[in-house]
Amino acid sequence: MASLRRKQTSAYWWACFALPNGARRQRSTKEKDRRRAQKIADAWEDAARRAITARQMQKVVTEMYRDIMGEGLPSSTVRGYFDAWLSRKRGETAATTLAFYEGKAERFLAWLGERADSELVRIVQADVLAFRTSEAARVSAATVNHQIKFLRMVFAQARRDGLLAENPAEDVKTLKRVGHSSRRAFTIPELQRLLDGADAEWKSLILFGLYTGQRLGDLS
Repeated sequence: MASLRRKQTSAYWWACFALPNGARRQRSTKEKDRRRAQKIADAWEDAARRAITARQMQKVVTEMYRDIMGEGLPSSTVRGYFDAWLSRKRGETAATTLAFYEGKAERFLAWLGERADSELVRIVQADVLAFRTSEAARVSAATVNHQIKFLRMVFAQARRDGLLAENPAEDVKTLKRVGHSSRRAFTIPELQRLLDGADAEWKSLILFGLYTGQRLGDLS
């Protein structure tokens, strides 16, 4: 049976349970109630002992949540959550920033394909890593890094909303920018002249590049 312990640095009970290889694992239950914490610890140990698949783990967590909270586990599809997240941002951010977010969301959902309509909890770190690799072959390192930071932000909110136990993008590192450029940034007067002479489409591209740091080649 899994056990519980307290840590001086945490207000929550920590679960202590065994892995299939005999190693012991400790993890915060995020619970202050001992009874609930014990149920979580027992479920983790049972899942680890049976070496269950991700789908089975999801079922265990869902049943555990229902037993403890007396209601179903909140859930959402990837597309549904991204749409909801963007809706929140519409009243909080400037139009250019929102457009940047919408572009990043659209790109990730397009990469997922049919999986965009699967449950949010099915997205794991391996997916984010695969997406980073795919994007790195298509766009600049700076653009890839903007995408990873965007995903971290969205998944972090999903975790705070109780839809994810962990942020799958949290530990995915950004790419190193290679090479050296002697090019300098435009001055304010130079930018103003560019905007004054640009048509509506080019003006939008210039502003997106200015506010997001993306290359014009990645935006067009």
